[in-house]
Amino acid sequence: MAKQKDDRQRPLDAVVALEIAKSQRDFYRTQLDDLRAQLAAANARAEKAEDRLQETTRMLFDLGRDALAARPQSSATEVMIEGRSVLRLSRPVAHDGYAPHGWPQG
Repeated sequence: MAKQKDDRQRPLDAVVALEIAKSQRDFYRTQLDDLRAQLAAANARAEKAEDRLQETTRMLFDLGRDALAARPQSSATEVMIEGRSVLRLSRPVAHDGYAPHGWPQG
């Protein structure tokens, strides 16, 4: 009797195991598709970042080259104030016509 019950149970166990395997396969396929989409997005972001880095590097190179080629606009002279030697900056280079700390250019 027990052997007959085992013989009937085996096909059911195989069907259950097959359904579990199919379910896992479908889950992993879905997960694989999601990971592929994430990889594609990450690759697109990396390419965009690489393009921006190249553009920024080129811009910094051009700025450095232009800065070396430009004639100096500011100069420093040594003056005596109250018996102390002080450097005086003439025509400082700054943004909007003001030197750092909001001092007007001289």
